[in-house]
Amino acid sequence: MRRTVFLLLTLLILLPGYAARMQDANAYVIVMDTRLRLHTQPSIISETVSFLDPVSPLVVIGRTADSYWLNVRAGEAEGWIISEFAEVLTDVTALPITTDLDALYLPYPLTGAVVKRLRETFVRGVELGNRVDVFAKVGDSITVSMHYLQSIGQGLYNLGDFQHLQSVIDLFGAAAMGDGINPFTRVSLAAGVGWTAPALLDPEFADPTVCQPGESPLRCEYRLTRPIIALIMVGTNDVPRFDASIYEGNLQEIVDTSLKMGVIPVISTIPEQPGQEARVADYNQVVRDTAERFAVPYWDFHYAMDSLPERGLDLDGIHPSIPPRGFKGAGDFRPANLYYGYVVRNLGALQMLETVRQALMSSAF
Repeated sequence: MRRTVFLLLTLLILLPGYAARMQDANAYVIVMDTRLRLHTQPSIISETVSFLDPVSPLVVIGRTADSYWLNVRAGEAEGWIISEFAEVLTDVTALPITTDLDALYLPYPLTGAVVKRLRETFVRGVELGNRVDVFAKVGDSITVSMHYLQSIGQGLYNLGDFQHLQSVIDLFGAAAMGDGINPFTRVSLAAGVGWTAPALLDPEFADPTVCQPGESPLRCEYRLTRPIIALIMVGTNDVPRFDASIYEGNLQEIVDTSLKMGVIPVISTIPEQPGQEARVADYNQVVRDTAERFAVPYWDFHYAMDSLPERGLDLDGIHPSIPPRGFKGAGDFRPANLYYGYVVRNLGALQMLETVRQALMSSAF
């Protein structure tokens, strides 16, 4: 209380220009040796509106569900700040929750054409015997990594503000209670360290102990697990080797194969690569163009990573960064942990699965 009174007096005595603005204020920026970043959304991956000086008056108009972020007005600007950097003069828990975090991490709504394709593919998949409680993981080492979805399959997760995603975890986690297929923890036959897009289509890369002669890794995984959805991200290893036009042909074949086998492909952009920015941009445009051409969902992982520290990359500049608690923290979606590449990827994966599930609700899920 004494600290609050002292700082308010400081505002009035040392910063008289703020006195009128403090009339409506119910908070102010704490005293610190730097300026506070005001974000467009309650996340560090969002853009910066402006920088706020210490002891700047604020009007708090909302919060996230856990009160980690505050929705504030500072003069003419409005945005979000981390709550620990503000002295709030009112009951924070009484403030309204004024954010939709899914809109932040999924800035790409499904169009009518995509929903139509989803439902057509779903019907085809069911006719072919695909399972509505199984998804496939398709890609390279970023997909193979133990930090991608596996902790969620073992029950090691904290949904934070994203409690509604429990339903999609329950749906696909239920598969493990049947014949033992757990899509979260399964080691996919359609993902390999160092793989490029052509590898997914090449029988030479298939596991000869379980795959049929002449069967590609992609077809083999689909045949054995009968998924209804596939989360596909490939291209990181293609960037230094192939022109974007070659990548486009391979990605289109991967999508076409998926659709013909009754599997809904969710295709993802790839993360940044230092020194390869132009080629990565070309590849990600291919992903967007392919998604539009086939009317399938695309997951803009590059967008979600781009504003994270070091663009969400680990020290090698290739793989997503790992949270401090490693495997155990990869499924922790509380705000303070959403600074790491694999955490953001796991959150995005759940959101994409839930987005597809919601689009199919009226037809079967």
